[in-house]
Amino acid sequence: MAELPWRPAKIFVSYSHKDDRFRAALFEALSPLRRRGLIKEWYDGKLTPGDEFDPEISRQLSKANIIVLLLSNSYVHSDYCWNKEMKAAAELRFGRDDVRVVGIVVRPVHLEGTDLSRHKLLPRNKKAVELWRPQSLAWENVCIGMEEVIADLSFPSQVDDALDVPKTIVAAASDSALHIRAKRKRAGRIRELRSVSEFWETRGSAVIPGRIVAVQGTFSQFAPMLIGTPRAKRDLHKAFRSALEQDQSLRRRKGRSIDACMPVSAGQMVWRLREAQSAHIYCGLYNSIVRNSIPVLVERDYYVAHLEPLFRQAHGSKTFEARVTGRVIDLDNSPTKDFMIKHGQHFIPKQVVNDLCRDAYGIVVDGAGTTVERQSDARYLDGDIWIATASDGQERFLTSFLDVTSPADRKEELDQLFRRARSQGPNTHIIAQYDEEREFVRDLGPVSKNEFLNSVWRFGFGS
Repeated sequence: MAELPWRPAKIFVSYSHKDDRFRAALFEALSPLRRRGLIKEWYDGKLTPGDEFDPEISRQLSKANIIVLLLSNSYVHSDYCWNKEMKAAAELRFGRDDVRVVGIVVRPVHLEGTDLSRHKLLPRNKKAVELWRPQSLAWENVCIGMEEVIADLSFPSQVDDALDVPKTIVAAASDSALHIRAKRKRAGRIRELRSVSEFWETRGSAVIPGRIVAVQGTFSQFAPMLIGTPRAKRDLHKAFRSALEQDQSLRRRKGRSIDACMPVSAGQMVWRLREAQSAHIYCGLYNSIVRNSIPVLVERDYYVAHLEPLFRQAHGSKTFEARVTGRVIDLDNSPTKDFMIKHGQHFIPKQVVNDLCRDAYGIVVDGAGTTVERQSDARYLDGDIWIATASDGQERFLTSFLDVTSPADRKEELDQLFRRARSQGPNTHIIAQYDEEREFVRDLGPVSKNEFLNSVWRFGFGS
């Protein structure tokens, strides 16, 4: 890998003192990165006499770009490691874009069902360093993985830009919703709407910011990545696909931009965007297909008290038919526009982008005269899933469709994707995958890039 134009990444090592020999071996393994000026490590052994233990630990954690957790039964058993350092690492990871959390399994430990599944885990296949023969191969694998994390910090990819689109829109909308709630006056009678389509068809007349509307549809934990009218979303995706059909060389010349724009232009879903600092949970209201959707921002306290119990009773389904009564909010869709102009200017007409990004609305539900009322199990919601693989130097996207209301259908489609991926050969590795990591049995090799594998939300890839 070429030298990176990046200040040294500050690495904080969290470990049980019973694993100090592995901490020392890690520092030795990372020597090539240190000598290239890529990293600067810190651990509690660098505390000097007179330092206050807890304040200095907190200070060093807050300065870190990469927080390394040396995982073992001793680590899990340690209240300080588990409840203080790992918890702080998770909060920093989801509060800042310049922080990554990496778990290194040094001794065999059972991690299924823990929050650690959200973070990057090394070495390959999560095989504990202690079990490798020779162990130097494990540490070489760890060093390569750490260099990939540093590269991700140094060069945010087009995919990272795509992931930031809904994140930015929702953060601004959440702030606006709180402001509106503090200042709102009586909104008058509730305007009943028959469908998601009617919501978009009557914006500017029946649907205006501040008005309370009631809409029937499929309420889902899967939230829309692309905001705007269904027709404008369709036109954007048609323009994107048309450009690819008419210019076969476009894929070769603009491959990475195309990969980033594809899920945005397709109007796919985001897996439960739940920013820790946001006052709202981002959800969606649909009519059958993912492109026909309304963004729904549910105030966090209302969501926890009223909606989480409903989803727990839903036997694995992330959706149900509902009547959503909420306050209309005007959304700032400029991040979508900026992203498309930046990455899609070569194949998406500017007018198509402008049509999509004007007059973007959503609904806010906070329990104060606004509610989500469950009516029945969801009938059907069409979506698609994808997996990205690499084999012998070539990267591929494999896609499939599913009924997101059916856990059985989702499992069947996931299994089919794995069979297709395995057929590519024994050297196939997962690069990125749709949805939560624990829904896949990770048996195709190590993740080699893309930090969004360490997130709790994913988006789909256009079919």
